Amino acid sequence: MTSTLPKWLRVTWLCLVPFALLFATRMAWMKTFMTILEGPEIIGSSLLIAGLLCSLGLALWLAVATIFMIKDRKALTKADAAMIGFCLFVLVSLLIPQWPFS
Repeated sequence: MTSTLPKWLRVTWLCLVPFALLFATRMAWMKTFMTILEGPEIIGSSLLIAGLLCSLGLALWLAVATIFMIKDRKALTKADAAMIGFCLFVLVSLLIPQWPFS
């Protein structure tokens, strides 16, 4: 099965995802479990520049990928679905509010 997403878009994802996933995982940890255990703190000082830029890049990537999926209307491959799932994890982890856990 051929991918719905073009090769250049998959390569861009591969370049952005390592820092973005690291940053998103750290932010999710800091906003939930670390806040519950140690109380409210300054969130986001770790990995700020690279992680934030890659996370914003993945948000843009997801918008472009959505356009390609709507335009081609092919069935998604498992790899495409995994890429989109990782992007959604990054975006959701950055949107989790801190206040419910403090």
